[in-house]
Amino acid sequence: YSEPGHGTTFKIYLPLRSGEVGKEQKESDPQLSGQGECILLVEDEALVRHMMKRSLEAAGYRVIEAEHAAQALEHFVHAAEPISLVLTDVVMPGGSGLELANRIAELKPGTPVLFTSGYTEGDIQRKGLLTPEAAFIQKPVTPDALVGAVHRLLASVTPPGSGRGVVVS
Repeated sequence: YSEPGHGTTFKIYLPLRSGEVGKEQKESDPQLSGQGECILLVEDEALVRHMMKRSLEAAGYRVIEAEHAAQALEHFVHAAEPISLVLTDVVMPGGSGLELANRIAELKPGTPVLFTSGYTEGDIQRKGLLTPEAAFIQKPVTPDALVGAVHRLLASVTPPGSGRGVVVS
C-alpha cells in the first residue's frame, strides 16, 4: 500500500510449513565430486563459461577454458595433462561442437564429449547438429545439474586400457 507523504507498506504472505525448521539442509553428494579430472570447457559466452568453470572447479574438477572450437583443439593437442572430458557448446562461431568432437575423436578416440546448448535437444537433432545418442544437457543449466551430467558421463566411460572406449559425438 502506498500513499503520498505517508510512505509505503509491503505485506508478504508466505505459505505455512509443518515440521522442524532447518532439517532440510541440502548436503552435497560426495559421490558427485570430481577426483581432479581435467575438463576442456568450450563456450563462446564468457559469463556462461565462467559459471560453468566455477561450478566444475568447486566440485573438484580441473578446467581448461576455450572460447571457440579452434582454441579448444589447440588446448586439446597441447594439454599438459590428459583431457578426461570435453564439455562443448553445440553452436559457436568458427565451428560447431560436433565438428570439434569429431576432430577430437580422430586425435584421441574414446574421449567423452558432453554437448550443451540453449536450443532444445529436439531442435538440435532436427537441424542435424547432433546425433541422437550424443550426451546433451540444455542451457540454462544449474551448477548441480552440470556437475551431475559430467559425473555421470565420466562414470559411464570404460577405464583406459580396456580397449572399449566410448566416444560421445
